[in-house]
Amino acid sequence: MASFTRDKKNTIETEIASLKNIDIENRLFTAYPQKTIGDIVISRFTGESFIFYIERIIENFSQQFIGSDWQFWTTNSVNPQGQSIDIASALSQLRINISNNQFQAAESFLWAIVNYQIINSFWSNKGTNTTKRAKINEMLSNLNARKEEYDTHMRDLLSQVTKLTNELNKKTSELTDIENSKNKLSGILQDAENIFDKYNTVDNDIQSKKEGISTIINDINKELSSANEFKDKIQSDLKAINEIKNDVDKNVAYIEDKANEVTDLAGRTSDNALAFSFNKRKDELIERVDFWKKKGIAGAFLLSALWLLISYNFIEIQTNSEILKLLFFTGKLSLSLLLLIFAFREYMKERKLLEDYSFKTAVAFTVNSYADQIAMHRNINESDAEYYELLKSKEIARQSFIENTVKDLYKSPSYSIDSSIKNVSLNPSELIKNKNQDPTSNAITSTNK
Repeated sequence: MASFTRDKKNTIETEIASLKNIDIENRLFTAYPQKTIGDIVISRFTGESFIFYIERIIENFSQQFIGSDWQFWTTNSVNPQGQSIDIASALSQLRINISNNQFQAAESFLWAIVNYQIINSFWSNKGTNTTKRAKINEMLSNLNARKEEYDTHMRDLLSQVTKLTNELNKKTSELTDIENSKNKLSGILQDAENIFDKYNTVDNDIQSKKEGISTIINDINKELSSANEFKDKIQSDLKAINEIKNDVDKNVAYIEDKANEVTDLAGRTSDNALAFSFNKRKDELIERVDFWKKKGIAGAFLLSALWLLISYNFIEIQTNSEILKLLFFTGKLSLSLLLLIFAFREYMKERKLLEDYSFKTAVAFTVNSYADQIAMHRNINESDAEYYELLKSKEIARQSFIENTVKDLYKSPSYSIDSSIKNVSLNPSELIKNKNQDPTSNAITSTNK
């Protein structure tokens, strides 16, 4: 096996630097148009997990190269087909395929690199959770900042609406006064015309007044027209403000949905981290079970047989007492039996631990799914009088299920689901009836403690 040289280290650092400069998310959108990053499924990975693993291998190599332990690493990994591949070549092929938007081809090399890091103990659950938690906190911080920005914008819009409404009321009042003045002036004009008919002697004077009044009426009509135009403009502005308000409401709803998705992602990340720990322990136990099954028991049989062969052919007691001979025979036979019993006992103990950790892995992977089933709003209508009480009880049941399951998983390596879980009721009426009780207090119990 080739040693890990400084040239190999420099090559890997160059490939890592090139990977950092690639906008992988943009290339995923190009390769899979009209899809969000969460909806993209390449083959083995989703779009989100593909980006996550790329960031982790870059981070792991950068951290591991700080020391000098890299001199003792192996240079090869294996791909999903079991073929050996140089780790520097795998990084180069990964970069080339991503640059060409060939993500299905890139998956095999990404898998080989992650496998290489896991084998060489680069991969840390603690680091994974810390990185994921940091991203989640950053996303929540950005969402809160965005929400505050929308709230500020909304307050400004409401202030403008109030100001425009007051201005509209003022103009409406002025328009009413103008209408009243117009009516009064129309009456004056009518009186003037009547006076003109009666008093022809003052025709010039009345005509002059009539023209003056007509001019005033024209001015009033112009003012009225301007007021109507201003009213139409205010109504148009109000309509635009209402559209902006609707957009803001949609964005706030979108932010709340994303916050819920982030919270759900955090819970499922914890499930995967816990299940990965149990699964790793299970893999270790498989090797130990195979050892005791194939080598330990067979070795015990061979040693017992060898002991019996040597003791019965070469070790004898010089006595005429039948009791002493019987005790001596029993002692030789007991040593063989004790060796066999020890081997069988170790095999059964490791096998039992393997079964326990296999069960723990399955429970850790499915705890959130079962909790979601408990919290499903089946047989609940919004028209029910106790609708919100039902929702609250279901959420309490979900949280209790998760807390009790995780708590019991940590109690003992021997753990199983009690048959009483079958008796947990998801009927809404029963949840309301027992809302002051813990819905899953008797659902899961610890066994073989």
